[in-house]
Amino acid sequence: MSEKQAYLPADTNIAPTAADPAQPGPIAPVTKPKGRGLFSRGGKDGANDKEKQLERNSSSDASTDAGVPVPAVQPEEHLPPIGFFALFRYATPFEITINCIGLVCAAASGAAQPLMSLLFGNLTTSFVNFAIAINNANADGGDAGIKAAQDSFRKVAAKDAGYLAVLGLGMFAVTYAYMYIWVYTGEVISKRVRERYLKAIMRQDIAFFDQLGAGEVATRIQTDTHLVQQGISEKVALVVSFLAAFATGFVLAYIRSWRLALAISSILPCISITGAFMQKYETAYRQLSLRAIAEGGTLAEEVISTVRTAQAFGTQKTLSEKYDKHVDVANKSDMKVAIIHGVGLGIFFFIIYASYALAFYFGTTLILDGHATSGVVVNVFLAILIGAFSLAMMAPELQAIATGRAAAAKLYATIDRIPPIDSGSEEGLRPTECIGKITLENVQFHYPSRPNVPILKGLTIQFEAGKTAALVGASGSGKSTVVSLVERFYDPVAGRVLLDGVDIKDINVKWLRQQIGLVQQEPSLFATTIRGNVAHGLIGSRFEHLPEDEKFALIKEACVKANADAFIQKLPEGYNTLVGERGFLMSGGQKQRIAIARAIVSDPRILLLDEAVGLPPSKRLSRAASDEFGILDLD
Repeated sequence: MSEKQAYLPADTNIAPTAADPAQPGPIAPVTKPKGRGLFSRGGKDGANDKEKQLERNSSSDASTDAGVPVPAVQPEEHLPPIGFFALFRYATPFEITINCIGLVCAAASGAAQPLMSLLFGNLTTSFVNFAIAINNANADGGDAGIKAAQDSFRKVAAKDAGYLAVLGLGMFAVTYAYMYIWVYTGEVISKRVRERYLKAIMRQDIAFFDQLGAGEVATRIQTDTHLVQQGISEKVALVVSFLAAFATGFVLAYIRSWRLALAISSILPCISITGAFMQKYETAYRQLSLRAIAEGGTLAEEVISTVRTAQAFGTQKTLSEKYDKHVDVANKSDMKVAIIHGVGLGIFFFIIYASYALAFYFGTTLILDGHATSGVVVNVFLAILIGAFSLAMMAPELQAIATGRAAAAKLYATIDRIPPIDSGSEEGLRPTECIGKITLENVQFHYPSRPNVPILKGLTIQFEAGKTAALVGASGSGKSTVVSLVERFYDPVAGRVLLDGVDIKDINVKWLRQQIGLVQQEPSLFATTIRGNVAHGLIGSRFEHLPEDEKFALIKEACVKANADAFIQKLPEGYNTLVGERGFLMSGGQKQRIAIARAIVSDPRILLLDEAVGLPPSKRLSRAASDEFGILDLD
């Protein structure tokens, strides 16, 4: 087998030169013999994070030689809230139908409340008339008159009480119906939103994650989807119920006594202005709080995942202070929301109680002038009271809906985003055979988030199939970038990357990555067993649907080749040993061997090793595996 080493200077503006034994070799791209290509130097998610950060944060002032720049991912912070009806984009026709039925029930429930004021007004009139009849009967001195007044009062009161009971039963039925319907549909729709958001996240290109941290993704799934659920659940039905109560109350009041109703209606502009003020500023500060919480979640996720490093360098206090800054921003925003909400509700209740005083004063005047009775005044007063309270109670529900619209804007923007490199797409070529010849032709590249910092400038290099090759260079010289381009985590700004003579842009992304095995310098393992971690390498391969015993045979064979079987057998649980989150229960060498086994278990056509050279070859891979994959030691 022939071997090939290539060195990349830090500026990466020339093609690789001949090997220099004095130059350190942190990586080992290798091609697999017998027509199967094996090329290394890469890591999971596109590159070695440290090297990529150095490349992207370079202080170079050089301008890129690129042709067409790759647009950076647009920030989602300032997306306007979506329309109300867009919240229900994932509702089925059946759910929309029952939601409409629920709205009818909510309107009936709201309208029933002011109608009770009509019965209370009638009862008040009955009480007054009964008192007058008793006084008149006592003045006449006849027991018959008193008995007749009592019988009449009892019949009227029983009739109104019966109406109240029927009204109460009706309210129970319709309230239960609309609450059940809207809570049910809210749960179902929000479940679909969560599923589609996670699916959309998994198909995004790496440039998207350069802008959005893992903690922020988790925060959106947990927090923003909950806010969307609040905005599409019972809050909507409650708004309709409150609107119906408000409209019914004021219409009834104007019918009963337009003079008194008109006087009390003077409170409406004050309530409307206060509600609009609350909604505007509460929405703004809630969005600010949500952004701070999401950013804090990203920081917390990073710190917790690297807690050993934080403790080793004693940076707990510094990192805690950084997290506290995000919490403080969220806390201050929430405090402002609380102040605005409290002041707004205080103004609401002041206006309402002021209307009470006006109703009693002006109602007395109308009674004295003969324009109303005591029952009518009570009816109008209670109807306006219920309507005004409903208007006040509607503000928090509208706020919840507005917050849900703002949260949905971010979620739906991600769901609707079609990445330029779509790993979930079925489009593209699926060659019947992958030989493994990799060619980079005059490749120019810069990271989308740093368009003024060129990484590769006219790089041309070829890796023949069936040959062992190594790409060597200083840290930050663009080695991991080359692998990112081969994996098609990014597309070059200019030039082409070819696999077996075919531009990888024309190849199906999923198929391309199924031909490649990746091993990182610092591999990440899933929080499951050793067997489960290695089995992840079978997903999407031709071995995915084999029986479990055959899968385990492949897993064991891969671990033997990766020289991991020996230490696994010594563990009490063997292959069922849990590795912990990100593999923190394993040593660095053990994680690396498990990662190599995961990379080779599906028998990939191409293997990328990102500085997976921390162990001697005899420790890293068995002799049989070294012969099969042609590993070139660059330690």
